[in-house]
Amino acid sequence: MSNREPIEWIEIDVDQCTLTYGSSPCAAVLGTTGSQKCHNGFKTCQDKDNYDLGSLTYTFSRPQSGLPTKVGVFPVLMSVSERSGVVNIAGTDNKLNGLGKRETINWTCSDIPYHDRYTDKYANERVSGAAQADGIGYKPIDRGTLFGKLRARWPYYAGRAARYCTGFIDGGVLTGVVKRHFIITDMDVDVRGNTTTFEAKDILHLADNEKALAPITSDGELLAAIDTVQTELTLTPENIGGTYPASGRAVIGREMVDYTRVGDVVTITERGVAGTEITSHSIGDTFQTVFTKTIERVDDVIYDLLVNYANVDAAFIPVAKWEAEITRWASSMRLTVNIPKPTGVNKLIGELAVLGLSVWWDSELQEIGLKINRPPDEDSIFEVSDNRNIKDISISDRDDDRLTQVGFYSVISDPTENPVDGNSYSRLRQIVDLDAQSDNEFSDVKVRQIYTRWLGDGNESLIRILGKRLLNRFRWSPARYTFTLADDQDIRLTDVIRVNSRIAQDVTGLNIDRLMQAIMVKRTKAKHEMVVTAQTYQFDQRYGFIAENTRLDYTSSSASEQVRGVYFADDVTLKMSNGDPAYQFI
Repeated sequence: MSNREPIEWIEIDVDQCTLTYGSSPCAAVLGTTGSQKCHNGFKTCQDKDNYDLGSLTYTFSRPQSGLPTKVGVFPVLMSVSERSGVVNIAGTDNKLNGLGKRETINWTCSDIPYHDRYTDKYANERVSGAAQADGIGYKPIDRGTLFGKLRARWPYYAGRAARYCTGFIDGGVLTGVVKRHFIITDMDVDVRGNTTTFEAKDILHLADNEKALAPITSDGELLAAIDTVQTELTLTPENIGGTYPASGRAVIGREMVDYTRVGDVVTITERGVAGTEITSHSIGDTFQTVFTKTIERVDDVIYDLLVNYANVDAAFIPVAKWEAEITRWASSMRLTVNIPKPTGVNKLIGELAVLGLSVWWDSELQEIGLKINRPPDEDSIFEVSDNRNIKDISISDRDDDRLTQVGFYSVISDPTENPVDGNSYSRLRQIVDLDAQSDNEFSDVKVRQIYTRWLGDGNESLIRILGKRLLNRFRWSPARYTFTLADDQDIRLTDVIRVNSRIAQDVTGLNIDRLMQAIMVKRTKAKHEMVVTAQTYQFDQRYGFIAENTRLDYTSSSASEQVRGVYFADDVTLKMSNGDPAYQFI
């Protein structure tokens, strides 16, 4: 019988130049550009103009057998701790930002003397003296420690790749390997304790407000004052114009302008754009570019923010999945906006999330997910129950998140005004569930006000759809279940789960099925368990799309066709011919 043993390790990608010291195109010369050869990184590079960035993978494992034998594996891993990420479903949790809560790992390694043979191209030359201008050799293992030297040579670790790898040794074979991708955020060397602790967060950390801004901060200023009729200005300092687009939109003080540019000379093609006031401007006033969109798809806007402003690798965005989701469920969500001040990308995506969007990072699939607030569609449904696989379960009703009214402020009067002040907007549409507020039901009012500068053209029909979807899903308390399962299902964030448990019963005491949506998933390999926190995914009505003309009638259609089509009900009973509830148009 095989002995199935959990195993884990960490991989990090450390910057390393691909060139060889003194060999063209590297122009470094020992004794001229430096007293010793570089240590392969930019910090010690002696020919930075020709530096060619590559990487070297360090693997940190526990001192146990079973890992593939290879160079670069350091058996120094002492512990790994993990904080699971949380999805902010449809942007409705005010305790979370729009991108939810970052998944975070910390790992601690013992710090050891090291001979540098894997980490330094010239380790043997350090010993012989050939890597030093004075020809005097030394033994790298006698100097410092693995992580002490790493930190000194590689101060640019923040934002670099790390992978948390788990699997099993089963009968001497490595199986079930899962690699989850992160970026390094901190490295803490404890000299007295001879340990080093790393922190890493998921890829969406790159969009944090202190790291990524849209629009990018502009550094150009007016060389001279302009009055209310001038249409030409010069930027300073000299040559700053090259950091601006050749044409676009900008803001000076509180006036927005459209412009073209040649060198440092700007020609204003329109003043007082987007309802802003034409005013005079003083010498030294900032000429700030504006992040502007006109009737653009929401998935395209989020892609732009993440890739072009947060520097997220485009390979992490499954464009086809995003396009399919938005085309089917939010094709009319076209955004028009002017963002005049540099604003955190996380904050901006949070403003979009309240329109009913969920954005999250899947560390195993290595992709950023995007879903609209909608009924279950063709989602795979995972089945869990007391009798089958639930080991433990608890519930939190979260009645504070229940809704009876949603108000949308739209069409901002002046883009330079406060975007979270109702006085800045021309329109307010309040969508109310009168039944939920009635004495026979909840007999209270639960209001959510949404300020959306992104719907600059109004889009009243979209606002009604978004409001009704939010009320339909959140007219009941969006309860959260936390349950422990055997780790035998591939449940991921935002997946749909059908829970049958004594925790939810009908009026006769029988268990009832509840559709849930996973907002947090944590796996424990050692116990072969997973802990899932899920939020109710119950829409109060049945939805469908107009079906093709060749579709058979309701009772002759398959179950999958009934799910993805809409059929007309009897206009008296308001039910289908077999008694099923009628559909609602969306």
